[in-house]
Amino acid sequence: MTRIVRIGGAGGFLGDSSVAAPQLLRGGDLDYMILDYLAEATMSVLGQIKAQRPGEGFARDFTEWVWKDNLREFKAQGVKVVTNAGGLNPRACRARMEELAAEAGLSFRIAVIEGDDEPLPVEVGLGEHARLEHRRRHRLHRRRLAGRGGSSLRKARISITPSSLLTASPGSATAPPASPPRP
Repeated sequence: MTRIVRIGGAGGFLGDSSVAAPQLLRGGDLDYMILDYLAEATMSVLGQIKAQRPGEGFARDFTEWVWKDNLREFKAQGVKVVTNAGGLNPRACRARMEELAAEAGLSFRIAVIEGDDEPLPVEVGLGEHARLEHRRRHRLHRRRLAGRGGSSLRKARISITPSSLLTASPGSATAPPASPPRP
């Protein structure tokens, strides 16, 4: 018997629009929602934030908008959330997620995977290098889109960093039963 698993990609970078999550939830029949927040430039920014405020260093875009605004629907629909929004401080991200859920009278099983977070030597100018690299890649991406006649079509890319992977489950450890195929 074939099992169908429906996965929705709701974010591709820090600062991405927060409207994808509610749109996917309105569509229903979703088993997992994936949100990717990390890139070289993002890690540099999160590192600077964590150096100034040790209790942070995670993608607050996720906790304050995506998670907070949609946690009732995640729970009601049984959607499992997989994200690397924990950045350099996945435990603090989980704590904030739990705090927001408790304020709403809800609870979730939230897992944190960590272990490859050995500090790297920081050199002067590393943050600036990451910002320049991000700008270079953005310009290349815009040129590629322009070559396609300005199409906004993008290839999906999921990258999960083991030290910062978070999963939020509305309840049991088993996946919800698969929905029948759509006609």
